[in-house]
Amino acid sequence: MIRTAAGFTLIESATVLLILGLLVAGAVRGQEVINAAQARMLVESFSSTRVAMLSYQDRFRYLPGDHGAVSNAFSDAAVATSPAGAIGNGRIDGAWNSTTVTDESYLFWQHVRLAGLVNGSPALNDESYLPKTVLGTRLGISSIMQMNQPTPMIGTHNVCTDGVAGTLAKRVDVYLDDGNPETGTVRVAASSAPTKALSLASVEDGGSYLVCYAF
Repeated sequence: MIRTAAGFTLIESATVLLILGLLVAGAVRGQEVINAAQARMLVESFSSTRVAMLSYQDRFRYLPGDHGAVSNAFSDAAVATSPAGAIGNGRIDGAWNSTTVTDESYLFWQHVRLAGLVNGSPALNDESYLPKTVLGTRLGISSIMQMNQPTPMIGTHNVCTDGVAGTLAKRVDVYLDDGNPETGTVRVAASSAPTKALSLASVEDGGSYLVCYAF
C-alpha cells in the first residue's frame, strides 16, 4: 500500500501565519502600552516631587531638607547638619541619591512626608524610607544640577532616577520637554558618565540610563 504524507494545505499554512502575525503584533502592542504607562508614571513621580517641594516652600517659607527650624513645625523632624554650613541657604544640598541621613537631600523626604505632601514613612530607619519609582529605581532631588555638559541644565533643582531603559527615557523627554536628551529640562546620561547628557542617537532603547528633570 502506498501511503501519502499528510501536510498543511496552502490555506491552512496561510491561516497559521496570520495567527502568528496577530500574536506577535498583539505582544508588540501590549509592550508599547506598558512602556507608555511606565513613562507617564515616571513623569508623575518627577512632577509630584516638584509640586511637593513648592507646596512645602509656600507653607513654611523654607525648602524641605533645608529647613533649619523644622522641629518647630514637627517635633520628631530631623534637622540637616550636612553639607556643613548649608542649612537655610535656599538650596537642597547633597547628592540626589545620597544615603547620608544628615544630608538635606536625604531629609527632604522626611520633611515633605511629615507635612502630608508625599506618602510614605518619615522614619529615617524605615526600610521603605528611600522613595522608589514604578521601575523600582531610587528617586531623589537636589539643587546640585546633575548634568551640566555639554550645556548647563535649565533650573535650580533637579529630580533624578537611574536605571531607566532608553526607550522610557526618550518617552519621558517627549512628555516633559523637547525630545532631545542633550538639551532642555530633561537630560539623559550614562550611569558611568552621569554629568554629561547624551545625544538622542546615543540613547539605545535597550540601554540603562540616568534621567533628570530640572525646574
